[in-house]
Amino acid sequence: MPSATRRRPPSKPSGRAAPPAGAASLRSGPRLGVSGAPVRCVIGHRCRRTLSVSELDRIPQLMQIYERYSEWEWRFGKSPSFSHSLEHKFGWALVDVQLEVANGVVARGRVYSDCLLPSLIDALNDELAAGAGSLTYDSRGVADLCSRARARLEGEASLQVARDCYLPELQEWLTAAL
Repeated sequence: MPSATRRRPPSKPSGRAAPPAGAASLRSGPRLGVSGAPVRCVIGHRCRRTLSVSELDRIPQLMQIYERYSEWEWRFGKSPSFSHSLEHKFGWALVDVQLEVANGVVARGRVYSDCLLPSLIDALNDELAAGAGSLTYDSRGVADLCSRARARLEGEASLQVARDCYLPELQEWLTAAL
């Protein structure tokens, strides 16, 4: 019985011009992102990938743009006034934080909670009231708020769990939420 040979169907033209003879292909292998993972491209769209800061250092014009837009003044200082309501259920309480922000600074704030240690919530509210206008709306401002509240809770053994457990959890959540 003769063996059947399969023929490949003729290839369809892709609509793209073939590279000139002898030209090196720009895509000699799979495209890799910063992390080493392949970069996926969608036909008809430009390929995008995230550059690391070390890659930006090699392109001075991009580094200038990166530095300008990563400054606090640009990201927060020129922002319009707004309010931000954040709520999170911790194992120890439900916490609701209300912030009014103007020019990247917390103008007013209030914390509501069903926490069984009201001294913690009082310390946070006292610091929000005292620090109004000086607490920045970023991770540094959250750290300042929590360290000031921690200082208010010093000296009382009954509040050790609030200082050592609750405040660090609250700080981590608020930092990530902003």
